[in-house]
Amino acid sequence: METGKKLAKLQLKTKNTAKDNEKLAGAFQKQFGAAGDPVASGLMQDTKIWAGKVQDAAKDAEEVNTKLSDALKEAMKLKGKDFTKYDNAKAAEDAIDGCAAATEAAEESTESLQKVYDQVAPPIDEKRVKKSADQYYPIMYFIDKEFKDVPATCGGDQVAKPVLGVSMDHCAASCDALPGKCVGFGYFGRDVNSICILYSKFKNAQYYTGCGSKSPPKKGPPKKKPFFLQLRDVVQAKDVVVCQAKLQSFDGLNLTPKDNGKCDICLKELTKANRCYK
Repeated sequence: METGKKLAKLQLKTKNTAKDNEKLAGAFQKQFGAAGDPVASGLMQDTKIWAGKVQDAAKDAEEVNTKLSDALKEAMKLKGKDFTKYDNAKAAEDAIDGCAAATEAAEESTESLQKVYDQVAPPIDEKRVKKSADQYYPIMYFIDKEFKDVPATCGGDQVAKPVLGVSMDHCAASCDALPGKCVGFGYFGRDVNSICILYSKFKNAQYYTGCGSKSPPKKGPPKKKPFFLQLRDVVQAKDVVVCQAKLQSFDGLNLTPKDNGKCDICLKELTKANRCYK
């Protein structure tokens, strides 16, 4: 039945996305904990909890779909029976009612799980996703451009649940989809998995100067392609750890902590780590 197939596909996609990125969060949590980055480590713990809840939702959906499958199997057993006989007719009636109830439950489960998955990976028109990250610059660009290309983590007020398993462009587009609320994001990517944290306010950041050599500071906004290439040279292929702020929100501003924390737009804390996070 189409309802069952649709739910099964969504359930599997949701479960695998949550499971894979829960594993990624665990790996990053260990690394940031060892690197002395409690904020990033805490973000990974929160992500693991969220991913666990997503997997629970997927498991609930799987159980609903199993009941639908069982109801259909029971109905198929009646194929070829003589329904002029009361027992067969009654069994058929019960089977039809069972299938109807199971189908309704599966439809409700699909709707419920879709809402969960839309938080895991917000649905964004592909045309809006393309190059969305171009309008976001490394947070160090607004603090000390000499270190704009080194890996950095950040913390602050979050505006949504962690987004899982999306590209950096999709992460940026998810921030764009919350106008007036989201001002930037933290992105942790490795291979095909990723964790995207959306912020309404940045409060702290930690940048790592020991992951490789720095390129000399350049005038003007950083170019995206060299930035990605450099990250891959500095850390490892397909491994990206960045904190990105929306230019529109911070252009011309300096986010360096100052005025004893009285500067509302500034970071409350900035940590320079003369080491790599791994």
